[in-house]
Amino acid sequence: MASIMEKDVLIELVAFAYVSVCKVTKSQENEDKNRLIDLRHEIYSTPYQALNYEKLCNEVQEIRNKYN
Repeated sequence: MASIMEKDVLIELVAFAYVSVCKVTKSQENEDKNRLIDLRHEIYSTPYQALNYEKLCNEVQEIRNKYN
């Protein structure tokens, strides 16, 4: 269960990770970019109480770490 602030943090983490992936992959189609887009939709469409903050945060961090 996440708080409203944690939902906001997740939205920002996904956006930052997406930019990081785009800088490296440029306009190439990429599985990680697609997953981040899916995560963004999931986070926006799910009530904050139903989000698993730690799981989502870890998934986004794992993707972002591939491109640092």
